[in-house]
Amino acid sequence: MTKYLGALIFLIVLGFCNMGVARTMEAVIIKQGKTNWRIVNVSDNEVCKFAAGELQRYLKEISGCELPLGAGEGPCIVLGIRKDLASDDNSLLPDSSNGFDGYAIAIIPDKIVIGGDNERGVVYGVYDLLERIGCRWFYPQQDPKDIEVIPRLSTVCVEIGKTAIASPIEYRICNASSFFFEIDPSAMKAQLDVAMKARYNGMGWQCDHRTPIGEQYKQMEKGGVNAEIKKRGMILHGPAHSYPHFLPNDFFGEHPEWFGMRNGKRVKQEFAGSQFCLSNPEARRTFIDNAEKFVLESPGLDIFCPLPFDGGQFCECPDCSKSTPTDLMFTLMNELIERLSLSAPNLLIETYGGYNPKDPPEKVKPHPKLRIAITAMVTMILSMTSGVTWKNGARRLREDLHYVSITPTILQHRGSPRLMRLCSKVIGGIS
Repeated sequence: MTKYLGALIFLIVLGFCNMGVARTMEAVIIKQGKTNWRIVNVSDNEVCKFAAGELQRYLKEISGCELPLGAGEGPCIVLGIRKDLASDDNSLLPDSSNGFDGYAIAIIPDKIVIGGDNERGVVYGVYDLLERIGCRWFYPQQDPKDIEVIPRLSTVCVEIGKTAIASPIEYRICNASSFFFEIDPSAMKAQLDVAMKARYNGMGWQCDHRTPIGEQYKQMEKGGVNAEIKKRGMILHGPAHSYPHFLPNDFFGEHPEWFGMRNGKRVKQEFAGSQFCLSNPEARRTFIDNAEKFVLESPGLDIFCPLPFDGGQFCECPDCSKSTPTDLMFTLMNELIERLSLSAPNLLIETYGGYNPKDPPEKVKPHPKLRIAITAMVTMILSMTSGVTWKNGARRLREDLHYVSITPTILQHRGSPRLMRLCSKVIGGIS
């Protein structure tokens, strides 16, 4: 009996020792609703200020305890762009991971350091830390019943350690449902918020064909959507299928030759119609004039991606028939880039890698500044058969056009916003 009692005492003592070790392996930020920690942002820019505010806000929601912002004595969470961090704080972080929008986190008992390779990386690092505490953001807060998963804790602690993370894809565009057609600022802001938390870095806007495109942009600006995008360091991509906005059907009566031919007749850009006549230089010039006017009046646009209207075939006139649709599109985009290189030199220009990724251009080399987007809908990404076909088409473009850098873009097409999180997991799996 004495032998067993001694063994029991030994195990109890060992358990208490292990509990002590466990405690030393955690950084206790808040204990029983009280803290002497603070949040220190070392980068003086709006995105990093937003990151610090998000961290403060969620920690208060979790525990009821608000950590003060600013330098001071005692333990702290230091965040900022790596180059702005003090050498002592930088030395705690692991080396940056290869990729884009990277961040690193180092956690020791009395300090947590979040260092972003850029502004977006700082925001992602904050969300990573909050996820370690138990936060989850599965879908936008558009339904009061679909609440965020925020733990309620009187003591908040995180495990000691360090990590560095970066995305293998530079542009991760979320085409959320609210960014399609009619402008709904409330829904758009809710969806872009969760997109950022899912590690997207841009929002894809699909304009409405019924409302003037400049008016749609102003609605986003007035509704605060663009401000919310910029506050997070995100980019705005669009306006996607928009050719008729830049060569309006109003010109048809005066210039029918600018419009596409279908079954021997010139027709408008509409369902059962045709794309405009891309081989017509006057039509292209008018398109470019209107496109330039739009981008100069839309400073919040980061990637200008005008695409043919969805569902329309290409012109069948004798001149257009001498070229492939991709050659015609690249001719237009090359001329557009030459114009915008002078008036909007920092704007990125993007188009399809061919109307069908299986059919690369035959004659026209794309401008070196032209971004070639090879994208797949979620349904294609999740479908093995469609995914393989899409990948083969992308690889063929990459092999046939050695002078083209295929733009790695992932998008979450219209559909359930719950797929956003899944798409963020898929980002690293496409090559």
